[in-house]
Amino acid sequence: MLTHIHIRDFAIIELLELELSRGMTALTGETGAGKSLLVDALGLALGDRADSRMVRHGAERAEVAADFSIADLPAVSAWLAGQELDADGDCHIRRVVNREGRSRAYINGRSVSRQQLCDLGIQLVDIHGQHEHQSLLRNQVQQELLDEHAGHGKQLQNMATQYRKWNELRNQIDQLGGSGAEREARLDLLRFQVQELDALAIMENEWEKLGEEQTRLSHAGRLQETCERGLNTLYDEEDGAVWPLLSRTQAELEELALLDPDLESVCRLLNEALIQTREGVDELRHYTERLELDPARQHEVEQRLDSIHEMARKHRCRPGDLPARLKSLRTELNQLENADQQLDVLRQRLGECSTACEEAAQKLHKSRLKAARDFSKQVTDGMQGLGMPGGSF
Repeated sequence: MLTHIHIRDFAIIELLELELSRGMTALTGETGAGKSLLVDALGLALGDRADSRMVRHGAERAEVAADFSIADLPAVSAWLAGQELDADGDCHIRRVVNREGRSRAYINGRSVSRQQLCDLGIQLVDIHGQHEHQSLLRNQVQQELLDEHAGHGKQLQNMATQYRKWNELRNQIDQLGGSGAEREARLDLLRFQVQELDALAIMENEWEKLGEEQTRLSHAGRLQETCERGLNTLYDEEDGAVWPLLSRTQAELEELALLDPDLESVCRLLNEALIQTREGVDELRHYTERLELDPARQHEVEQRLDSIHEMARKHRCRPGDLPARLKSLRTELNQLENADQQLDVLRQRLGECSTACEEAAQKLHKSRLKAARDFSKQVTDGMQGLGMPGGSF
């Protein structure tokens, strides 16, 4: 619902602020009081065409802004989210027209096209009287009202499902049943690409593993030097290594713990530290022994990375996605090579789906015709009590 409207320098209106509450609001006044101007201003905010005559004489621009509560309009919330215009459940629209007649439109503070404003406006407001924003004049709305009256929910869902299946099958047939020259050209390209990727023989996660190995090989000298220095500091130095000093200190404190039990907790911690240090030293020694300065292997890895990167560039994908790319190309190649058999199956399924679609459409059509007669009678009967005796819908 409309909750607030702000109008500045529009036609003869210098400034107007109007707050609207829930329920029905009626604006009354004599001819010329400006009731129609208020509707025209709202129409401008909803996407009507702008005109320089809308700008008040002596003003630089006209501005109309409106706020709507959309808590009960999930379709509007979804539309705003789909357009990346949502703002915590708010809906604020604004239109500015300058003296030259050029206009700018905004939804929740972000610039939008007039078409986007129109698409949103028809979901927010119906303005009756000037043959604009009248949803009842749109065929789609008329059909929706008739289907709602007839309770066609399940039939519509079935019709949509059948049509979607038919459309998917038709698209598959179009893809497989192109011209002979196009198909052969595509087959040649697919065979070449599959052969090229097969020759590369990239394994799953190979790119990531090679990257890690290349980093390790290129820094092998630094890694080895630092690890050996760490081993000396922790264990191998004759004087001042961490483990011997820690071991001697722990042994001395254990003797003192016999004199003062308060030292037992310190001894336990130091014993655990000794165990952890020794395990760390063993792990570091094994790691250092496995390290190799291998320029030949480094060169080999770098060449392999270059080959994979070049192939990924040709296929316009990430290097790690090449195995998936090969799988996709093989699937397409297999489909095209067996297109004749697949086309026969798909055409048969399309025929079956077309029959089901036609039956669903005919059933829905007949139900609509029947419902339309009942709907027309009910509306005609209702008109007689609205000061329109003899009226017929």
